[in-house]
Amino acid sequence: MNVLIDIAHPAHVHFYRHLRSQLLQLGADVLVTARDKDVTLELLRTFEIPHLVFGRAGHRTWTGQFIELVTRDAFLVWRGRRFQPDVVLTRNPTGVHAARALRAIGVFDTDDGRSAGVHFRSAAAFAHVITAPDCLPESFGSKERRYASYKSLAYLHPSVFTPRQDIRAELGLGANDKFSVLRLVAHDASHDSKARGIDDRARRRIVARLKLHGPVFVSGERDVPADLGGEELRIQPELMHDVLAAASMVVGDSQTIASEAGILATPSIRVNSWVDSSPHITEMERRYGLVFSYGPDQVDQVIERIDRLLVDPRTPETWRRRRDRMLQDKIDLTAWYKQLVLDLTAFR
Repeated sequence: MNVLIDIAHPAHVHFYRHLRSQLLQLGADVLVTARDKDVTLELLRTFEIPHLVFGRAGHRTWTGQFIELVTRDAFLVWRGRRFQPDVVLTRNPTGVHAARALRAIGVFDTDDGRSAGVHFRSAAAFAHVITAPDCLPESFGSKERRYASYKSLAYLHPSVFTPRQDIRAELGLGANDKFSVLRLVAHDASHDSKARGIDDRARRRIVARLKLHGPVFVSGERDVPADLGGEELRIQPELMHDVLAAASMVVGDSQTIASEAGILATPSIRVNSWVDSSPHITEMERRYGLVFSYGPDQVDQVIERIDRLLVDPRTPETWRRRRDRMLQDKIDLTAWYKQLVLDLTAFR
């Protein structure tokens, strides 16, 4: 069984890395291809995952993004012909484009569906299989395979992740010190072209309020403004989830970080224009109370929520109970995906 995994974002490294290990244990040959975006390549090296690199993120125009898409398609087809994959696993369009040309089974995962715009449309049309959480309300017809889980549970489920207890020492804090995280994203992906996040004025207000309750570490896909008032988060990328698990609160305009923090039982406040456009986060908010979502113009409400949660001594235990309830309903996504690959390749 030959499996090609195409990675275009740091979160994809986490999503597929445990699955890759389990497939290798079953005797599969696994080829990983990667796009140079943020800390993607650093994570791959840290986790000792051999990979081939082609393509770089950061194109600001549709023309640049289209050229990158086409050239990555060509690279994957060229390299795939030597590898001859039975199945291609991906969360981006190039993987399923290449799968069609290589006569492999293209499996595309999405938790945003059609709300991701051209990113979804350019992938879904070519995918043989579309995997998605069962909370996504739209149907993908005969292509769809549903799982009772969230993408973050592929790498944050208790079966594969245990937070480090000494992470505060890495941050220069005492063993019991409380701290918060502000996460900022670049919004430069094709599906983010019309998205709005936290502007400079709002960032300063949020950091100032968080600092009333303890140190604030600011993390960003782009350069962190020096005048925000918080301390830039300087850690190895693979420790980010340990930081999120230990934080008293996470605020930001990142979809992924918002859901990851909630899954780790950390109160999470998401501030962007994708409110009500991400069904998995909406479910985490309305069904389990793990995340709060606000639009970019609702900073006053964000400040009020920060104060309310951080002064309440019951908040940590409340979030642990909510997380436990969520885990009772959700499955280990890596185990589910492994079985899917085995089923798809059983007769090839």
